[in-house]
Amino acid sequence: MPKLFDLSDALWDLRGMAEDNELPEDDWLSAVKESLEGEFEETVFYLAGLQKQLEADAGCLEEVRKAYEIRERSIKNRAKRLKNYLRDAIIELGPDKKGKFQAFENDLHKVTVQRNGAASVDEERCDVNELPRSLTKTTIVPDKTRIIE
Repeated sequence: MPKLFDLSDALWDLRGMAEDNELPEDDWLSAVKESLEGEFEETVFYLAGLQKQLEADAGCLEEVRKAYEIRERSIKNRAKRLKNYLRDAIIELGPDKKGKFQAFENDLHKVTVQRNGAASVDEERCDVNELPRSLTKTTIVPDKTRIIE
C-alpha cells in the first residue's frame, strides 16, 4: 500500500499543475488523477480503521491492567492473612519451657515467631528530665519569623 504522504504529494502536484493550466486535459491524465484519488481514499480509510483498532486495543489493555491490579491486591491480602494465621497458630501453641516459640523448618522454609513485641513506655513513670544526658538530644532551632520581625 502506498504511503499517504507520497499520494498526497502526487495529488497536490497534479492539482497545482491543473490550476496553472500546465496540463492538457487528456483521458490518461484524468485516469491517473482518479487512480491517485482512489488510492489516497483507500489509504485514508485503511489508516482510519487501523487507528480505531489501536484505540480499541489500548482500551482493552487498560481494562486488563485494572484487572491485574485487583488480582495483585487480592493475592497480597491473601498472603498477609495466611501470615497472620500462621503467627496466631504458633502463638496459640505457646512458648516452650525456655520461653521460646517453636520453630518449624524444612528444606525450603523456616517459620518462627519473634518473642519480643513492640516497646511500650509508661509515660507516668518515665520522666525525660531524669534520663541521663547521653540519652536525650536537644536541638535548638531558631524561629525565623520572629527574627525577621
